[in-house]
Amino acid sequence: MALTGRDKLVAIACASSLAITAKVILGELAGTRPAPAAALLPTRSIRLPDGLSCEVYVPTGLDRSRPHPLVFGFDPGGNGLALLPAWKRACDRFQWILVASNNFRNGPWSDRDAALQLETLRLAEHDYPVDPARIYATGFSGGAMHAHDIVGDHPEIFRGLVANTGMMPYHWPGNDPLDRAHYPRAKLAVFLASPADFRYREMQADRAALEGLGWKVRWIEFPGGHRYAPAERYVEAAAWLAAQSAAPSPQAAGTVARPRR
Repeated sequence: MALTGRDKLVAIACASSLAITAKVILGELAGTRPAPAAALLPTRSIRLPDGLSCEVYVPTGLDRSRPHPLVFGFDPGGNGLALLPAWKRACDRFQWILVASNNFRNGPWSDRDAALQLETLRLAEHDYPVDPARIYATGFSGGAMHAHDIVGDHPEIFRGLVANTGMMPYHWPGNDPLDRAHYPRAKLAVFLASPADFRYREMQADRAALEGLGWKVRWIEFPGGHRYAPAERYVEAAAWLAAQSAAPSPQAAGTVARPRR
């Protein structure tokens, strides 16, 4: 039996006490959100009325009885689907969940976009068996810069990052310098770098800076310049991060200023 308009309003009102549940109901009633996760195909696009937009890839046969690592990705053009060819093989191999935000793109920054990205993570943790101790940020170019930024702003959420041909925000003109005294310590980072890339030197400097702060950094090179690394390099990145997962995640304090692009 179809719901009336009054039924829909009642349903939304009943869910208002829980922010995540409210967003789930809003999306389903508006026809913009797919069915519950258990019935989904591996790839889904989520568009919610508040503007939240993301792409989700779940490996076929994901064991929902145990928690899995999650990679939260950013593309400089605001196209979350662009991360899927790079990450799919690694996600399939290690049973990782990929969530790629469409609420980031190169350009002016907004607090609304930041809030939507954090809401995307909360939504993913609500819908999927996510291991909260193994959440990683990832991105290409400006998306990699943003991955650095979000880990710096929220070290309590992220175990580390995978940066594909992208530098840390302090290199960008007008941004604050790297605040080593308050930057997160002892995280994990994989740098996918290409010697022909125009950000190669900045990435080398970032590697030294993070290692000086107690981070473990894996450096992986590939040919071709400023582009997404081949899928096998992402498999290598995920394999290295998985090998570190037995080690406890030490608490890291401090944040960095959000970049003004």
